[in-house]
Amino acid sequence: MAFATKEKVDVSNAQDKMEETLEELIGLVNREVHVFQELLATLNAQYQAVLREDVDRVWDNTTKVRELVEKTKMLEKNRIDKTAKISTHLGLDEPEPTLVKIIPLVELQYSNRLRDLRTLLISLSKRIKDTNLRNKRLLNRALNMVNTNIRLLTTGQKKPALYNEKGAEELLGHELFNTKY
Repeated sequence: MAFATKEKVDVSNAQDKMEETLEELIGLVNREVHVFQELLATLNAQYQAVLREDVDRVWDNTTKVRELVEKTKMLEKNRIDKTAKISTHLGLDEPEPTLVKIIPLVELQYSNRLRDLRTLLISLSKRIKDTNLRNKRLLNRALNMVNTNIRLLTTGQKKPALYNEKGAEELLGHELFNTKY
């Protein structure tokens, strides 16, 4: 009858904890991906609401965006904590360990899943940034239009004008928004 030594049990327990932490990390990154997808959908809904001039929907979507951003911050913090835990277990001496640094050091089944999720997270992050910039431009144009209308009402100016990117005054055309970003 063979007896397990204390060292073998400790190594087995450490390996089990490592695998458990990796599964938790994968779960966290997966939740981040889902929240990013929801954030992207909400930003697109916000854009459509602005185009339809549906102020209530714009506010609803803006509130939801704020909530989702807070959720992503919480998930990111948890991901960083789990990544640090795994980094310590792997013996890395990193002040700010990242997925890219631990992916090559973990078992293939975990590294492949983490690599795929990281790639998806980066792609979604870029799309969110681009969509947010598009929305910002549209909202700025709408705000400029409101300011122009206020100026027209208060000064009695006959020909409405806006300023283009170079600062030159442009006569206002028939289109309120340029939706081809």
